[in-house]
Amino acid sequence: MGRIVQVLKVAGAAVIVSIVLILSGALIAYKLRLSDAQMSLFAVAIYAVGAFIAGFGMGRIKKGRRLLWGLCAGAVYFAIILLISIISGMGLHADAGRLARCAVICIAAGTVGGVLG
Repeated sequence: MGRIVQVLKVAGAAVIVSIVLILSGALIAYKLRLSDAQMSLFAVAIYAVGAFIAGFGMGRIKKGRRLLWGLCAGAVYFAIILLISIISGMGLHADAGRLARCAVICIAAGTVGGVLG
């Protein structure tokens, strides 16, 4: 039970960092008048940074099996982001390919963060 709580705490902290980055990105996009393609790329980069932070945090907490813990942190981070999207009313507007790509990016970034943590 303690392991699950640790993963949720680290992923939750990464989500909070992502929310701050998204709000900052919205301000930047408003000021610079970024296109939709640029905003999409920016959003994916924010997700990757958030998942990396989650994996890195788990790598720091868990000294053994950091790759596995980073992978778990990235997957939990993606699940939390997806859940927030569904609850907020955004739903699943993305096609399956985009959703899968985002999942792979989050899991890969979390894994890299775990290994480097």
